[in-house]
Amino acid sequence: MSRGASLVAEGELDNEVVFQGARLEDYWDERPGQWDRIWINNGGTSKIEYAIIKNAFVGIQAESWPFAQPLEYANNPIEIENSIIQNMVGIGLLARDHMIRAKNLLIRDCGTYSLAINGGGDYEFLNCTFANYWDGNRQEPLLFVNNVFEDIEGNEQNRDLTRAFFGNCIIYGSKEEEIEIEEPNSGAFNLSFDHCILRTDEEELNEDYFIGCFYNPDNVDGFNHPLFQDVFEDDYRLISGSIAVNRAKSFNGIPSIDLKGDTRDSNPDIGCYELEN
Repeated sequence: MSRGASLVAEGELDNEVVFQGARLEDYWDERPGQWDRIWINNGGTSKIEYAIIKNAFVGIQAESWPFAQPLEYANNPIEIENSIIQNMVGIGLLARDHMIRAKNLLIRDCGTYSLAINGGGDYEFLNCTFANYWDGNRQEPLLFVNNVFEDIEGNEQNRDLTRAFFGNCIIYGSKEEEIEIEEPNSGAFNLSFDHCILRTDEEELNEDYFIGCFYNPDNVDGFNHPLFQDVFEDDYRLISGSIAVNRAKSFNGIPSIDLKGDTRDSNPDIGCYELEN
């Protein structure tokens, strides 16, 4: 995408905008790595609603213009709602020096990170589900957060992570540790998880980042997973015994409906899906 441009993709429930490769035969429907990425720099406000982004190397790469000197922070947000990023060879969402507001976002099954915040910026994720059961030898945890990176000239850049806020989110996958937090040497680093379900032991080292969270839940009797219907069939709806049910916090801006279009009740659930009645 050219510098200063923006992207608007506005689909509807059951009529989503789909970003995928050119091969539409059934064989290619779930094959990752068929195209490169959506690359968004600092421009106007970008809005992605009811979209499915699948089968690329990177889903969205959101960063300020990397050739600017000095480097800038992107001040116009990317708004992502009711959307799915899936089946990436590399990263689902790579964010650097940008601003993102996401609600009811599902990022699933990526070969490296589902979400990598690598540098500064301002990020808010409400009722999102990050689930990674990549069918392969995944080495990285699904979430990575730091505030430093190497620019195109090879210089280390310490940037201000003004805010990275996760509210009512599920961060869970097949690895025993799914969160990597790289402590800053300098620059602002404002990271918080509030009423989230996490697969991590990071809280033992960085307890200041975690508020009212639930860690490493056990499998529910009668189910082979503590949270989701069937990860082998890519079904990340909640099961009835999930600890996510009725545990969300009523933040300002919490979406009134879930990713399926179902209304959230007065005791909402954590993640992008409300339990089906």
